[in-house]
This record gives sequence, structure tokens and C-alpha cells, in this order.
Amino acid sequence: TTYDIDTTAYSLAIKRSRDNIILPSLKLLIREIKQMAELYKGKPMLGRTHGQPAVPTTMGKELMVFAIRLFREYQELKSIIIEAKLNGAVGNYNAHFAAFPNVNWLKFSADFIDSLGLKPNLFTTQIMPYDSFIKIFQSLFLINQVLIGFNQDLWRYISDDYFLQKIEEKQVGSSTMPQKVNPIDLENSEGNLGIANSLLGFLIQKLAISRLQRDLSDKTVKRNIGMAFAYSLLGYQSTLKGLNKLSLNEKFLKEELLEHWEIITEGIQTILKTGGDIQAYEKLKEFSQGKKLDQNQIKNFVEDLKVNPKTKKQLLNLTPLNYLGLAEKLVDEGIKIIKF
Repeated sequence: TTYDIDTTAYSLAIKRSRDNIILPSLKLLIREIKQMAELYKGKPMLGRTHGQPAVPTTMGKELMVFAIRLFREYQELKSIIIEAKLNGAVGNYNAHFAAFPNVNWLKFSADFIDSLGLKPNLFTTQIMPYDSFIKIFQSLFLINQVLIGFNQDLWRYISDDYFLQKIEEKQVGSSTMPQKVNPIDLENSEGNLGIANSLLGFLIQKLAISRLQRDLSDKTVKRNIGMAFAYSLLGYQSTLKGLNKLSLNEKFLKEELLEHWEIITEGIQTILKTGGDIQAYEKLKEFSQGKKLDQNQIKNFVEDLKVNPKTKKQLLNLTPLNYLGLAEKLVDEGIKIIKF
């Protein structure tokens, strides 16, 4: 059947596109994010949960979270073995066996598919189950979703002045507002990845099903695989381009942190609890909830606590700039994991 040729061609096209285009592009992007994480691993910034000021983190650690997520799925995408078939009209080698009954068709077809760098699937109808294709599409879908979240976080960081954007001489920020430098690369990436995932999502849903021994609805759908790959590629390239325009606004990050001393109350109540104060959380809640506190307010609160001098000194040493936990160490661990 022509389907044996058709599906093998698609298997080869997907494999070569993944190996020669998608994976190298992702590798460049993940490497850039990792390098930025290393560069900014010790740069404190205000954390936000539910959009509200939370305990501090570092820009490097937040970037490393995305780098690790992408690297793990990159490894998964790279490892997926793509299948193909050569077994006739309903998958039983009917014509093959009738014409040449002495040939070991199971071995012959498996050897041929193997020679193409694909995995033979002996158990099919006329349609080879698209499970290996779907695994590729699912992996790409997840990578793209992670990158959409990454683009959106970077967009917010730019909006909040955490990152400054390099000015390109010929770039127009706005048709009417000459002062603007818009994060267009990240926005373009988000849009392209969204289109890619619309296509990938439908491919995942549709190609899992075929009526009886064959229907033709898969054929027209498969013609859009290249579109999904192309929009994904545009997204990766746009994100990388956007990253190369960013520089960290360290001065602003420091200033913002020092306006929010209330973010270290978590550390204060935890230290007090370890010293046996079972009401520590309630005390800090009454003192800080819904308030923006400065250094003097924190200092006065700690000074009034009835704790031993060692504990008081430990509490007074806490600042929004040093209450970072193991953020830097986590970046170092991530660098060890990402091997390129």
C-alpha cells in the first residue's frame, strides 16, 4: 500500500526535523537561559506569590527553574524512538506472503525499517498507530507551554523594570509614542508558540484514532505537522532574540527589596518557633499582615522580643538582601545537570 511509503516518509521527516532543526534550536535557547541563571544567581529580587510581595529569591534561581524544566523535556524529546511500518494493506503482509511465501517478511520489513534509523512496528492495521508521533507532539506541546510561561514572566519582569532592554537604532517602539521599547520578541514568541500548540493539540487528539482498518482523515491532518514545527521554531528563535536584548536592573531590584522588610517575617517567626515560641506565627501575623514595613519597624519589633541574645542577634541579621536560603546553591546544582 502507498501508506507504507507515506508513513515512512513522515517518520523520517519528523525524525530529521527534530534532530536537525528543533533540538539544536532548543539547545541554544536552554544554554542561554542557563548562562543567564549563572550570571544572576546571586542577584536578590522580590519574590511574588499570588502577585503579592513574598520572600526574596534570586533572578538566577528563577531562570534556572525554567532551564531545568526545558532541559528535562529536551532530553525526553530527544529520546523518543519514531516508528514506521512495511506490512501492507491491513498490516498482515497478505500480498507479500501470497507472492513470496518463503520470505521471512517479519524480519525483512523490520530490517528495512531499522536501516532507516526508525523502529519497526509489526502490529498495525493499514494505519500505523501514531503513538510515537503523538509522543513527539506531546513533548513539543509541553516545551512550548513552559516557554509561553517563561515569556510571560520575562514580560512582567520587563514591565516591572527588573530587566532593561537594549535599544536597537532602527527599531520603532510605537507608531505614536517615541519613548517606547516594547518586548516584541517575547510577545511574538508567545503568539507563535500558541499557534503551534493549537496545531499540536489537535494532532495529539486526532491521530490517536482511526476507524477500523483505515480512514483517510489522518492524511489531510498530517499535512499540518510541518506548520506546528515551524511555528515552534519561530517561537524558540524569538525568545532567544528577546533574551539577548536584556540586562538586569540590579539597582532597582535592591531598592525594591529594601522597601519591603515585611518579607522577612517568615524567617523571624520560624526562628522563634524553633526556640519554643508556639505563638510566633500569630505574633508576626498581628504585626505584619497587610502592612508594608521598613527596617526600623522590624528592628524595633525584634528588640522588644523576650529572647536570648544569640537569637536576637540572629534575627537582627536577617535582611531582604540576605534571606535567600539556598538559591545560589540551587543554581549551581542546576548547572551540573544541564550538560551543555
